[in-house]
Amino acid sequence: MFYKIEVFIKKLLCRYIKIFREYLLKKQIKISHLFAIVGIVLFFIISLAFGFIYKSLTKDYLIVMEQERAINFTQLLANSMNFEIQKIIKDGDLLSVAELQKLTLIPAIDQEIRTNIEGLDSILKLKIFSLSGKIVFSTDRSQLGQIKDPRYSGLSVVRTGRMISNIEFEEKINTMRGDKYNIYVLSSYLPLRDPKSDKIIGLIEVYSDLTSAMARISQNANLLTMISLLLFGLILVVIFFILRKAEKIALGQAITIQENQTRLIATSKLA
Repeated sequence: MFYKIEVFIKKLLCRYIKIFREYLLKKQIKISHLFAIVGIVLFFIISLAFGFIYKSLTKDYLIVMEQERAINFTQLLANSMNFEIQKIIKDGDLLSVAELQKLTLIPAIDQEIRTNIEGLDSILKLKIFSLSGKIVFSTDRSQLGQIKDPRYSGLSVVRTGRMISNIEFEEKINTMRGDKYNIYVLSSYLPLRDPKSDKIIGLIEVYSDLTSAMARISQNANLLTMISLLLFGLILVVIFFILRKAEKIALGQAITIQENQTRLIATSKLA
C-alpha cells in the first residue's frame, strides 16, 4: 500500500513539474514578446519625437534668421527713404485708391525696394500700413488702399511695438518676381518709427519665401527619424537576445532547483 502511495506521489509531482515547466516556457515567450512590442512602440515614439524636436528647433531658428533679415532690410529702406516713407504714410491715409495709384511716390519707393532686394532672393513682397490699418504702399498695386480690420493680427505691432511673424502656406501669391504657387511664406510685421521722436508712425510687412528651407528641414527631420529608428532597432535586437538568453538560463536554473526539490521530497518520503 505504501508503495502505491509513493508511486502516486511521484506521478503527481512529475505532473506538476511538467505543468510548471510549461508555464515557465509560456511565461518566457510572453515576456519576450511583450518586451519586443513595448520596445518597438517606445523606440518608434522616441524616434518620431527626435524628428519633431529637430524640425521645431530648426524651424524656430529659420524664423529668427528671416526676422533678422527683414529687420535689416527695413532699417536699410528706412534710412534710404525715410522722408518718402513718412510722406506716403501721412498722405496715403487721406487719399482714395485712385489717388494712391497716381502718386509718384509709389513707383519711386517700389524701385528703391527692388534695387535693395537684389541678392535677397527670399524676400517676395512688401507692404506699408498707416496707423489706421490702411495699405498705403504695396509691391502688389492691387492691394493699395485696402483697410485691414482693427483685429488684424499685424496691427498689434502698432500697439505693442514688438515684431511678430507667422508662417502660412499660400496656393498663389503675387510677388515682385511674378506669381508664385504652393509656397510657404513667412510674414514679418515690424513697426516703422520716426527717427527723431522714436514714435511709431506705421507698420511694414515683409514676405519671405521659406519653401526651400522648409523642404530641407522636413527631409533632414525624416532622415533623423530613420537613423534613430535604425539605431534604436539595433539596440532593441541586442537587448532582446540578451533577455532571451538570460531567461533561458533563469528557466534552466528554476527547473534544476525544482527537480532537486522533487528528488529531495521523494527521498525524504522513502526515508
